[in-house]
Amino acid sequence: MGAWGDQRDQRLIPAFAQLAKASSPQTASVLESRIWKIWLEHPKPRVNEMMRWGVKAMNTQDYPTALKLFDAMVEAAPEFSEGWNKRATVRFLVGDYEGSIKDIGKTLALEPRHFGALSGLGMIHTNQERWFAAMAAFEQALRIHPHLVGVRHAIIKLQQQLRKEST
Repeated sequence: MGAWGDQRDQRLIPAFAQLAKASSPQTASVLESRIWKIWLEHPKPRVNEMMRWGVKAMNTQDYPTALKLFDAMVEAAPEFSEGWNKRATVRFLVGDYEGSIKDIGKTLALEPRHFGALSGLGMIHTNQERWFAAMAAFEQALRIHPHLVGVRHAIIKLQQQLRKEST
């Protein structure tokens, strides 16, 4: 898709290759920002506008508005992985874990490298006390983005929890 953005953008290929080999957290952070910027782009201005307003509503904790906007976005652009991911995030924030998991599934079907969706899946499984599923999601996210500090900390906590439960 070239200059348009979204998960099919060819600029993601070198960005992910560099991210996997990033030698420092600073380099990884620059690459992560580049990837998110591409993921957030869509060729339809209307979809980009829904994204902007939905993110604004989500950031101000106006979850009903955010959910309506992201519902409209996934209907208008069902091929846009970040639309599904943003709706998954809102659903997570309102406690709709099953809805969030379904949207994460759509996100990952469209963009299997979506480390943000994988991290979110790990958080949901952690909240559901599904330790092994959480660990698997977090480890998959780290294979894509080795410098996710929060995910590394989550894995350490999960390992401690599993040791505690096995004694």
